[in-house]
Amino acid sequence: MQQEQPHQQQQQQQQHQQQQQQQQQQQQQQQQQQQQQQQQQQQQQQQQQRQQQQQQHQQQQQQQQQQQQQQQQQQLLTDDDRFFFFSSSVYLLFCLFLCLFFCLCLLSLCLCLSLPPLCLCLSTAATAATAATAATATTATTAATAATATTAATATPAAAATTTTAAAAATAATAAASHR
Repeated sequence: MQQEQPHQQQQQQQQHQQQQQQQQQQQQQQQQQQQQQQQQQQQQQQQQQRQQQQQQHQQQQQQQQQQQQQQQQQQLLTDDDRFFFFSSSVYLLFCLFLCLFFCLCLLSLCLCLSLPPLCLCLSTAATAATAATAATATTATTAATAATATTAATATPAAAATTTTAAAAATAATAAASHR
């Protein structure tokens, strides 16, 4: 009996040690599991951080694309404005040229229509002036001739020569007027 008791004690101790070892193993396993969980959590956090970085990078790319699109739109607008300004300027110049051309055409037409009556009026006035001058000269010549005849009948030969000279001058004036 006494020999069995130490053997039992040893067995109990061994069992106790085994239990302790098992507990230690369980604790170690739990610690390992916890470590694994922590590692998994860290990996998940790292993945989340990577995803966040990727999202930020995508957002930056989108912002850059939007900025590029806005710049392209602004350039297109400025190009359209320049083209519109150039085309409107050319159109206005063309309209002004057409207006000037039509005004010149109308002016030349009016001049062409008004020149013949003006020339006719001028020629009529010149003819009338020539006729009046000729009539006046004829009247003066007639009067001078009559005066010469009267003077020749009553005056001395010297006075008659003076009157004849006056008559000749009047005749020359008449001829000059009729030549005009």
